Amino acid sequence: MVLVVVCLPATARAQSWVSDVQLGLASGIEGADTGHGVAWQRARLRLIVGLDLGNDETGSEAYGVRSFVELERSLSVGAEVGYVRWVIPELSLFFGGVAVLAPRTLFGGTVAANYVFPLGKRLGLAVFSSFSVLPLGSDRPGSGVVVWGLLGVGIRGRL
Repeated sequence: MVLVVVCLPATARAQSWVSDVQLGLASGIEGADTGHGVAWQRARLRLIVGLDLGNDETGSEAYGVRSFVELERSLSVGAEVGYVRWVIPELSLFFGGVAVLAPRTLFGGTVAANYVFPLGKRLGLAVFSSFSVLPLGSDRPGSGVVVWGLLGVGIRGRL
C-alpha cells in the first residue's frame, strides 16, 4: 500500500499568465551625427504604455511590448518589442528592438532598466531609463545614427 501511494503521480499545477502594465512619461537627450559632428538636444517628451507578459513557471522572464507617442514638435508614434528579465522583484531589464513608425521611420535596438517602488501588492511607482541606437530609417540626418538616452517615471500594475 505504501508503495502505491509513493508511486502515484502528484497533481500537476497548471501554469498561468502573469501580466504587468505600465503607463509613463519620459524624456532625456537625443543625438545624431549631422555630418559636422554629433548634435545633441533634449529628446521629445513621450507617453509610454507597456505590457509585459510571461508565465508564473518562469517568473523572472517575460516578453514586453511598449508603444509610445512623442508629444512635442511633431507627433510621432512608435513601438518596442523585446525580452524582459527580472533581476530582483523590483528591478527588470528590457532588451529589444525599437521603431518609430510615423510620420517618418527609425529602426534600431534598445536596452532599458525599470525599478518599481511598491505602493501595495499590485501597484507601484516605476522609475526607468533606456538607451537606444537607431541606425536605420528615413528620419536620420544624412547617413548618421540617432541615439536616445531617456529617463522616465510612471505607474506599474499587475493584472
